[in-house]
Amino acid sequence: MDMDYFNQEATGWDTPLRSARATCIAEKISAHINPQTDKKALDFGCGTGLLSFALADKLPQISVTDPSSGMIQIVRQKIAGSGMNHISILPYAELDEDCYFGRFNLIYSSMVFHHLANVDADLFRLRHLLIKGGHILIVDLDPVSPAFHESDPNFQGHNGFPRDEFRKILKRG
Repeated sequence: MDMDYFNQEATGWDTPLRSARATCIAEKISAHINPQTDKKALDFGCGTGLLSFALADKLPQISVTDPSSGMIQIVRQKIAGSGMNHISILPYAELDEDCYFGRFNLIYSSMVFHHLANVDADLFRLRHLLIKGGHILIVDLDPVSPAFHESDPNFQGHNGFPRDEFRKILKRG
């Protein structure tokens, strides 16, 4: 993943289009949230936290994580400005520590997996973070033209996933 790109783009990331997309995705995810069991959530690859802030009234405890320090700085500012003390930052580098294994009822991710080099490894990692019976919700790209990422000249990810292929990846992970 091209961290330089995301660090540079962080301050201008929250465009009207991305905000509207996060609101729409939050509505779809909300339909799958069980308030009785989904007590601890993780936003994997949170970016500037658009999706988590859109879901903030639906989930009692949200941890956000992202490998981009620029994106996390924006989330930190949003948390401080909102007074939402039920949203916390989990350092991305600490995801593999034992204390986080079996910690989350719900893990969600939006527009992240097409940026990952090893999708199988990251899904395996996320499964270890789930409480037994927890679930992962992933929103990502259907196949797109390589031009979709032309603003990031160092993009090394995937140009989306055919849904049947991604289902197979999920079963392997």
